[in-house]
Amino acid sequence: MKSLFAVLILLLVIFVYFFDAATFRGFWITGDLGYSDLTDCYWQIKRFLSDSLKEGRLPLWCPDLLLGIPLLSEGEMGTFYPLNFFSFLLLPPYIAYNLTTLLTFLIAGLATYLFCREIGLNFAPSILASVVFTLSGYLITHVKHPSNIQTASLFPLLLYFGERFIKEQRLIFPILAGVVLSFQIFTGHPQVMVYTNLIFVLYFILRVLTSLSLKKKRKENIAIGIIYKASLLPIMVIIGLGLSACQLFPTMELLEQSGRKIGGAIHELDRFPFHYSELVRFILPYFYGDPYLANHKTPWDGLFWENTGYIGILPLILSCLAIARIKTNRYILVLTIILVLSLILSFGKYSPLFFLLKLPPLSSYRFPNRFLLIVGFSLAILSAFGLEEIGKRIKSRARHLLFFLIISIVFLDLFKFGSHHNPTISAKKWLKPPESVKFLKQNIGMDRVYSVGSVITRNNLYFTYGWKNSDVYLKHREVLSASTNLEHGLQSPGIYLTFFPIRPYIFEMRLAGIALDSASYTGEVSPDILRLLSLLNVKYLVSCFSLNLPIVEEIKLDWQLPSVKIYENRDVFPRAYVVGKSFFVQDPNTIINILSSDWFNPRKMVILEEQGPLGSEDIGFSDCKILKYKDDRVEISAKMTKPGYLVLTDSNYPGWKAYVDKKEAHIYYANCAFRAVFLEEGEHKVEFRYCPDSFKKGAAITIATIFLIVLAMLFLRLRKYNRRGTRAQRINLFLL
Repeated sequence: MKSLFAVLILLLVIFVYFFDAATFRGFWITGDLGYSDLTDCYWQIKRFLSDSLKEGRLPLWCPDLLLGIPLLSEGEMGTFYPLNFFSFLLLPPYIAYNLTTLLTFLIAGLATYLFCREIGLNFAPSILASVVFTLSGYLITHVKHPSNIQTASLFPLLLYFGERFIKEQRLIFPILAGVVLSFQIFTGHPQVMVYTNLIFVLYFILRVLTSLSLKKKRKENIAIGIIYKASLLPIMVIIGLGLSACQLFPTMELLEQSGRKIGGAIHELDRFPFHYSELVRFILPYFYGDPYLANHKTPWDGLFWENTGYIGILPLILSCLAIARIKTNRYILVLTIILVLSLILSFGKYSPLFFLLKLPPLSSYRFPNRFLLIVGFSLAILSAFGLEEIGKRIKSRARHLLFFLIISIVFLDLFKFGSHHNPTISAKKWLKPPESVKFLKQNIGMDRVYSVGSVITRNNLYFTYGWKNSDVYLKHREVLSASTNLEHGLQSPGIYLTFFPIRPYIFEMRLAGIALDSASYTGEVSPDILRLLSLLNVKYLVSCFSLNLPIVEEIKLDWQLPSVKIYENRDVFPRAYVVGKSFFVQDPNTIINILSSDWFNPRKMVILEEQGPLGSEDIGFSDCKILKYKDDRVEISAKMTKPGYLVLTDSNYPGWKAYVDKKEAHIYYANCAFRAVFLEEGEHKVEFRYCPDSFKKGAAITIATIFLIVLAMLFLRLRKYNRRGTRAQRINLFLL
């Protein structure tokens, strides 16, 4: 009954706190530095997830970003996390987006409540801890990072199952902990997954050590007990990795293709740090300003949302009361150790333990200040112990009233702190297509579009308005910032995402060289960049900057920035074309230099990275036509008067297979990133299909792991029932 009451309280807290989003009237548009992680990244990929699932397919490949990327492999879409999968399958995208975020906060609160009850805290202190963690500064300021908070919300559940195993030593709890670990992997934020699991291991070790008593047991029994309890960790890891193999295998393949390495972010560790001076923000969260009002600034370039660990004034006082009794309670001891360690690590380059952050896997991630998640959680639990201690000294009736007042004050404090941080806008307005999109949809056909200078214009709005003025961001959608083309079904060589194949991104890095003057809002597209744009099938450019290209549409808006202009590239290449001659170059950067030079004629020749047939000098009237274009399948007819190459200006990537007249053919890496197949003289039907072996292998391991878990569960039930009652009683129990 108390658990149900806890659910109702948390539902009420979340509903009141996020009223506009909870009633589905508003859509979050939380701002950011540069591009918006929420509107330019997560909303886009979640929308793609929704569309894909509703069409009855997995979002394995997305052709709309960066010439095509394996979007499922990137992970942050959170495809296989059950909450995401079923919400985006069954509900309209924006409702699913709001709902999954709200339920993430509910999961965080309920998991915290369960953990508190398991470690012996009473109802009211447990409610306090769950409210404090649910509305903590870390989670609230990371609403724009759904993969982050979804992974974080599962951390208390790991601790809960670990605590149950320490006390009951039942195999079911390592299995359930493994399921939670797989969910954390599925949510798509490896940094938070690694941080929380490292802390979980530390918590588990400390709890095992503090649960043993040398006075009561012989040393050999203690050793056996430690070994048996330590079995939770390998079982949890094996199950977690096995269940999530369908995600891990494609992700590891993408990691290799992206050029990134595990432990390769050491050079990023000192960016946007958390300084000792910001400890004052545990008391005065807006001491250095508020990004909502565009006045946040620190001498060390700290980001507000990455450096916020505020939990409220009363919880901070209560946690100090709990720490004062560290010698009398082993949980307080363990949590204090975790609190201190996490706080020290969160200082990053200012930390005396900075050397630890340079070791894999910690060195794989920037923003060590995300250890503030653990700091906030530890303080939330310690505040519950502080409230419990106060409650012991007060009579029953007065105690209940005091608990109610304290929890209410804490809620009001946290509401005042963060309720404005994540503003919303009318969902109806946000979902309406921009005028620029309407023009492009009518004229673009199979060609691509590219946004120029959108990060500059976005930053101008951020530093002028913060994000209190939602209308300016609504109007800024006309610029089609990187990745925002995705929700409109348009294709672009640009991207705003965490990681992706390196080959097509080399083009994007060259395109970033368009010369722009942010003072006069003018720019120039040089001939070499224009050649690359043409080769990339970019017909239209969208920008607030005045460029040296013909304007075909201008959208005048009453706002701070100049009008949005749509420029036409009249030398654009078709999506698919044929050439006769090939030559061999291995280095991708050298290939890009050749492609942008004026002597290279891509209409007559193609650059391959491995030796292939030379083809013909002149292929006459050879031609090709795209018959069918789907995310994971492209069909093209080609008529060759002489042998040559069919080039498709989509990314080549492991898993793509080509079939010429129903016979498998070799795909060449063409012009650095494209796909090409060799065709003999005559008429041909060419088909490209995306069937990644990495996903197939991972899915097979996931299915096998599920099968083994079911067998283990059946075995545990049978063994349990075979130990008690008559045969008839055992059968009845099993059926129940």
